[in-house]
Amino acid sequence: MISYLLNGNYPGADIGPEPTTDIFAHVDYSEKTQTISGITLASDPNYQFQSLNIFGDVFLNKLRATRFNAPLLKYISIIDTPGILTGDKQVENRGYDFAQVIKFLSSKVDCIFLLFDANKLDISDEYKQVFIGSFWPYWSNKNTLLRDAIKEDVAAVVNEIADLPNSYHRRRVNDVAKRARNVRIHSYVMDEIIRRKLFFTKLLTTTDTETQPHKLRNVYKALATRRRITKAKDWSRIDYKLDKLLNSFIENDISSIANAAINEKECEVKFRVPKKVPLPEV
Repeated sequence: MISYLLNGNYPGADIGPEPTTDIFAHVDYSEKTQTISGITLASDPNYQFQSLNIFGDVFLNKLRATRFNAPLLKYISIIDTPGILTGDKQVENRGYDFAQVIKFLSSKVDCIFLLFDANKLDISDEYKQVFIGSFWPYWSNKNTLLRDAIKEDVAAVVNEIADLPNSYHRRRVNDVAKRARNVRIHSYVMDEIIRRKLFFTKLLTTTDTETQPHKLRNVYKALATRRRITKAKDWSRIDYKLDKLLNSFIENDISSIANAAINEKECEVKFRVPKKVPLPEV
């Protein structure tokens, strides 16, 4: 799929069945072709990959960045991840916590595509049933049964990718607003716990014991009533300094950031997929 979008393979791409797909490749734009190792990426402050150091040298040795000239990469960057193995192979054959790496990267990106290998359906046992078939015959003009539906799906994917640079600001504003509200809820919960138990036990002991799931249920119920926390309404104000700052940020700063993002000039993504897709040889 990446080769299709970029009209060719990026330098260093090794497309094939396992174990070829064991590299995390970050692909972005450059006039001159460059390949940068993972250890350099995580060490150089010019790149925003310093936080990946937490996954260790084994992971960094499986990470690299490739920079080359492709029209689509002027607007977005792509992370090509290894294939997902089944069962114990997912953990034993990696040498690092693959699930945590994927979770970390998923929280940073704007769009995720999950693809299956065409030659080997090596998937998790959690999938109860998978239907296998080929849609290539329906791409031809001679077969009109699913041709239009397939072309519409392809166009929808291309349009979603092309819209990523323009919808980036909206998603970031929404993420910041959600995190600010989560911080405010957390402050409510901790304030309620400390207010109840502070005069009877030590603070560290209180936070360890009172934050257990079965005890938090009563705290949540009390907060839902006292703070009027519902799905339909925002939370009420409190007079504590931190919560005032959070309220001000959510109600004032977020709107200013959103207005600035809306007023920013949208860029036109000059990118097209090939008009003719070569059919596979029979």
